[in-house]
Amino acid sequence: MSGNGKADERTVTTAVPPLYLDGGNLSLQWVPPYSVAPVVTAQDRATNVALTFSITVHVGAMAVDNMNIAGLNLSALSPIECVEWKSDIGTVEQIGSRLRTNFTDITPYCPYLQMFMANCPGITLAQAQKIQCDATDALFVNKHQQPLYYSVAAGAYWWDASDSSVAHFNAAMQIAIADLVTQINGYIVDEANPALDTIDNSGATIANHLSSTVLGSYINGQLPPAGPNTLNNLLQSASNVATPGLGGNIPGIAWSGSSSYRLSHVSPSTLNVVPMGATGTVTVNVQEMGQILDAIHQRRNSLLITGQSKKNAINALTTISAVIAYDVTAGW
Repeated sequence: MSGNGKADERTVTTAVPPLYLDGGNLSLQWVPPYSVAPVVTAQDRATNVALTFSITVHVGAMAVDNMNIAGLNLSALSPIECVEWKSDIGTVEQIGSRLRTNFTDITPYCPYLQMFMANCPGITLAQAQKIQCDATDALFVNKHQQPLYYSVAAGAYWWDASDSSVAHFNAAMQIAIADLVTQINGYIVDEANPALDTIDNSGATIANHLSSTVLGSYINGQLPPAGPNTLNNLLQSASNVATPGLGGNIPGIAWSGSSSYRLSHVSPSTLNVVPMGATGTVTVNVQEMGQILDAIHQRRNSLLITGQSKKNAINALTTISAVIAYDVTAGW
């Protein structure tokens, strides 16, 4: 800056690290030990996706990590001015606007990653494989978190399948399941135990009645009313014959159970959740919420297998050109 407040205009033809020339412009590059190495944040680690890239269309420049290449033909991206991708989310800036919009699907930019690798001097097989595998991970992260359309008793809705929402749904499910356990204990266990006690008591009453009143014991053949009116006593005599028979009716057995012990139905535990685009909650029961989560889980498993198969295929390729030509966007 000159003393009159105007910027000095000078032509730069050489640069010393960490500065380097990029299409006539000075840029800062990480070259150990001249600058601080990039730090992987907790958010980056949580997503397990390492891919970062940026595109500046009007100068034909693209950077992946800290490698910059200029002179690329990016005219097909017009009217886009610049693109930036990091930590599972990207931003796009249109020509004539300094405000950006977000995107989560890198599919439209995967061909430009291939263009970058094809024009990257000195790129190794391992580096090309890493870029393609990182792109595959980024595609998986986006695809498995797409909204899920699922019908419940309250209606058909789109459900947020993002990792954060699934974690919220699971937490709500734990509360609902705990409530269901409480109901089971209250309506079944607490009701069944007294009923079982009654059955036990009734069984003891029956056994006592059969043993004492019906069977009884032999009392020297004494007939009623001197002796008891029981089978063992009446059917035995001094001569060991069944005479004179029963002296009267054997009393009936009285059941001491109670019809008041009836198990109650357990009411399904419910959750109040907000579908995508809704301005209020929708009530779903535990079974319905479980079905939604299972559908999300099954879709994620399928996509995870596809993504891992793609990365295995990429890492099995033996030439840089084959890795670059591999289409990570196909076959999902």
